[in-house]
Amino acid sequence: MKDKNWAGCMDTCAVGVHESDPEFAQQPWTCYTVHRNGPATAPVDSPAPVDSPAPPQVQDDAPKGDGDAHAAAIWKGADPTLFCFQIIRSGTYELKVVQKQKELGASIFGCEASRVFADQAIDIGGGFTTLSVGDLSTGSGKETHFANTDIFSRAYDMLKEQGEIFKYDFNVKVDPDAVFLPSKLRQQIMRYVPKAGTNVYFQNCYFQDKPWMFGAIEVLSSGALQAYFGGRDDQCRSQLDYDNMGEDTFLAQCLDLLGVEAKQDYDLLADGYCNEAPGDCKTGQVAYHPFKDPSSWEVCFHAASAA
Repeated sequence: MKDKNWAGCMDTCAVGVHESDPEFAQQPWTCYTVHRNGPATAPVDSPAPVDSPAPPQVQDDAPKGDGDAHAAAIWKGADPTLFCFQIIRSGTYELKVVQKQKELGASIFGCEASRVFADQAIDIGGGFTTLSVGDLSTGSGKETHFANTDIFSRAYDMLKEQGEIFKYDFNVKVDPDAVFLPSKLRQQIMRYVPKAGTNVYFQNCYFQDKPWMFGAIEVLSSGALQAYFGGRDDQCRSQLDYDNMGEDTFLAQCLDLLGVEAKQDYDLLADGYCNEAPGDCKTGQVAYHPFKDPSSWEVCFHAASAA
């Protein structure tokens, strides 16, 4: 990493400015390892970090006093139910990572219901077969993202047709390389959402001086999902740059356009592009991102679960 806004893939790293970087990118590297076959490492002999604005103080409207216990009472004693899904490319590292998740009963497999989409139907273990969503190639997009909105629209349409997604309180899309703890998410939902049936989605990242919903984990209520299906094609596609947007940006801006309330919860995600990198995975977030091989994913998962 250089700072919370910049990380890149290199075999080795020297602390400081790299003259081989283009002129516009001459800020120093800290050499904080976001991922290398294991949990992230601390910076070594790093220079002072590049100044960046701290996230604003978020109004925490969680119940006070006995906290989560009071929230659970508002939820009538029942935890929020989760429908979780992810999309993988079967010919990449993502397949092995998700097979490890299935073996451990972890990530989306700890939700009340789960689906995995891929470019083809494939058994990932235990008789669990992916759903084929077809071609997963993306548009060229921009420097900062892939234009992959249509892929996720197709997946959402398949879920809508199946209908089961509407039986649960919250819909959660998770990147396959994110270590995700459903039990922790249920706690966070109860802290920030006072009751079932609230029309809300979560912004999980403070990026470029404003709150965003980063795609490593996307959390939206059943009401927000209904709003999305009701307005995506007629309103959002005509008013937003559908063909050139990343799916997380399109989804968030679509929900904003449709009047869905955004809640800011920066404890949802540890990511180097947001508020903090995943580190040793013991800092209490709902998701840690990214871990791109089964062994490092499992190390982070066990550390996060123990913490």
